Amino acid sequence: MPRRLRFIGSYIAKVEAKPKSAFGELVIPGSYSGSTRGSGPRNLGSNPSPGAIERRKMDGQRQILMVIAQNDFRDEEYEIPKTIFEEAGFLVKTASERRGEAMGKLGTKVQVDLPLMEIDIDDFEALIFVGGPGAADYFHDGEVLNLVRDFSKKGKVTAAICIAPSILANAGILEGQRATAFPSEQENLTSRGAEYSGAPVESSGNIITANGPQAAKEFAQAIIKALSSRG
Repeated sequence: MPRRLRFIGSYIAKVEAKPKSAFGELVIPGSYSGSTRGSGPRNLGSNPSPGAIERRKMDGQRQILMVIAQNDFRDEEYEIPKTIFEEAGFLVKTASERRGEAMGKLGTKVQVDLPLMEIDIDDFEALIFVGGPGAADYFHDGEVLNLVRDFSKKGKVTAAICIAPSILANAGILEGQRATAFPSEQENLTSRGAEYSGAPVESSGNIITANGPQAAKEFAQAIIKALSSRG
């Protein structure tokens, strides 16, 4: 089956090396087990939970959380940063509305590691929202907006690409911040108090935004830089 992700350049070899289904679609493995969204509260405490501390000891890796839409996330905005994060030594977990399969706009299939309501924010050093048409499902999702606020309040890196910076704007964390996004989101960002630049990538403190798939590599590198400065 012809691949539709030829434009992701030097990363295509890595993508094609991933496991494929019998039909030739890209399959990115994650984990299965359990419940659906809304099955339990997130840990929002000021100190890491005992479970989070134990998981960190077991994993031995710093963790990044990438949030994708269950359908129509932007494939290369997920795959390119994920590859860069893993090459830098980070453990990447993928969250969405529910466990099971998530489907990218261009056909990438991803197995979701955990549903949004099972996220323990103390497990992760960064929260990243992937764009694509499906990201609009999260624009006015109260649980998602609270998740953004919780990460931001703890001073963790909070990032979004393409149309997804509107999630950050709607959560109220872009007010007074220099930010970028896909051009369709300019009006929303400015109405929420952001200083919209239209640049490929913007870093403003712990907040990192990018304007689309062509900025995916630079976006990931900016996140790595922000996390590296924390030691």
